[in-house]
Amino acid sequence: MNRHEHIDADDEHEQARIMYYRACIAEFQQLGYQEALLDETFSQKRSGETKLNDSNSLQNE
Repeated sequence: MNRHEHIDADDEHEQARIMYYRACIAEFQQLGYQEALLDETFSQKRSGETKLNDSNSLQNE
């Protein structure tokens, strides 16, 4: 293996490493967005249940 081939192999390794990190970052971002959506969905559901409970308590008075 001459010096030029060694540099090319290092460059390929570096490119593969960068692509792997980018894929990891994209996956973490997607998981973060999914978590935020679930939090928002459950918050809305909980506030809807609170409104329903408040409505029922008013009817019972």
